[in-house]
Amino acid sequence: MKKIFFNIFLLLIFIFIAELFAFTLHAKPDVDEIKLLYKKSTLKAVLITINNFYNPWAYNNIYYKNTEFRKPIIKNIPNNKEIALYGCSYTHGFSLPDNETFNSYLAKYTNYDIYNYGLSGGSPREILYILSHLNNKNFNTKYVIYTYMPHHKDRLYINYRPKVPFYIRYNDGLKYLKYNPIYFSSLMFYIQKYIFYKYIVFSNKKEMLLLTYLQEIQKQVKSKYPNAKFITLVYCDYDNENSLNMWTEAKKMGIKVINVSDIVGVNIDEEEYKIPNDFHPNAKAWQVIVPALAKKLNL
Repeated sequence: MKKIFFNIFLLLIFIFIAELFAFTLHAKPDVDEIKLLYKKSTLKAVLITINNFYNPWAYNNIYYKNTEFRKPIIKNIPNNKEIALYGCSYTHGFSLPDNETFNSYLAKYTNYDIYNYGLSGGSPREILYILSHLNNKNFNTKYVIYTYMPHHKDRLYINYRPKVPFYIRYNDGLKYLKYNPIYFSSLMFYIQKYIFYKYIVFSNKKEMLLLTYLQEIQKQVKSKYPNAKFITLVYCDYDNENSLNMWTEAKKMGIKVINVSDIVGVNIDEEEYKIPNDFHPNAKAWQVIVPALAKKLNL
């Protein structure tokens, strides 16, 4: 009996060490990002990351406990029209000052009030979560723009941000997975990641799931923003058959899709439109995209 308990003890020690190692790998990007964007010490960044990962329901402004969304840009116009932006770090403006972001340039080129709900590491999971938790209808919003980038399909399966519930396709809709051990384990994250790349990444399953999310998001937009048009702005999607088929199908579903490549006269994926040593859009990218988008939508 003692031997059995001893073996169980050793197994628990092994799992703890493996979990600690996996969490270190998993958490490093978050720690680095908090230090860079929010000027936190390494210790504070680590503590915030631990709280976010192991306490996923402590949302506090949806993202990090000590941060907020970008400040809205409000014009001094009574009952002014509004644009709400949703997406990931592209929308939020990773490493960009407030005057060089998507919402900043959109405010310069239009008379709209601009609200930026972009979250680093975000995906349609986060967008659906935020929309479903808005308490009031907003009748002044005329456009809700979701900026898509190819990683979003992966994030629907991989637990980059464990604070938001997972959904699966069920009867052509989404079903919430109430119990998910991956929320609380970095080790499970890597197991999940392995399964994802082995069984999903080379199929069309993730495209179908993303389309289902977009349908649900469009329903929420109609509910929470009754007078708004929902736009999916596609940023540098890879020209493969699955992606092309996905956006063709989205249009058939009544989802308005605008591909950045179709409205700008440059290759926005060139290095000059990216933050140095990174893939995120820089100010020059938004300087090119925003006027073209404003013209396309007659803003």
